[in-house]
Amino acid sequence: MELLIWRKVKKVLGIEGAKTALIQAEREYEAISRLYPDGKIGRWNEDPRNFYYGWLVDRQNHGLSNTVYQYIGIKLGEYRNDDEFIQLVNQRNAIDQYITKNWKYWDLVKFVMGYERWNVGNYPPATEEVGIYYFIPQTLRAFGFPVSPINNIEPTPLGAAVSEWAISLPDNIYNGLKNHSQILEGSANLFGLYYCKEGLVKDGVKKVYLMLPSSDIVIYLMKKP
Repeated sequence: MELLIWRKVKKVLGIEGAKTALIQAEREYEAISRLYPDGKIGRWNEDPRNFYYGWLVDRQNHGLSNTVYQYIGIKLGEYRNDDEFIQLVNQRNAIDQYITKNWKYWDLVKFVMGYERWNVGNYPPATEEVGIYYFIPQTLRAFGFPVSPINNIEPTPLGAAVSEWAISLPDNIYNGLKNHSQILEGSANLFGLYYCKEGLVKDGVKKVYLMLPSSDIVIYLMKKP
């Protein structure tokens, strides 16, 4: 376990890193629990879910237009701003909407992820990359969601993230999702943005793989010449 604490410019490793991660996750769990489901955040008093959708807008504008289209059902260029993107979400029936409709806890996943994406620059001050690798996964785990934080793609479009989080879905939701859309299949019913097979291929991604924590073991979900 490794955790970066940017305010002190210090790495916390091993048992101390794990302890720090648990303390941070508990603090975030308590803050989010007080807000869910209707609380607002930020200077503009926004719904945390807006930052989840803002994450998708960002990825769609940085080389993953087809991947996000498969995930949310909205094409690049259909919207002029984040508000229009969110309005279109309610009109479509892609992966995100399917899971939302059929699994009530997906709304909590979006709320937690959105809060952490907003809060990564506040507590503790850190980069987006640290949020992806550490704060989002550890906070989702604090709410009881099994999470895999190391889901990689190659080549990675400029401006996108090398890795994104994925969570394990219940059997009935996962099996229904496989019938609903073309996704990559791996262990533990994992699903995340980087499991949208059709979109990833169209965006030029050749490899999708997991790396087991604290090892050099690689599990390929897709590997094209």
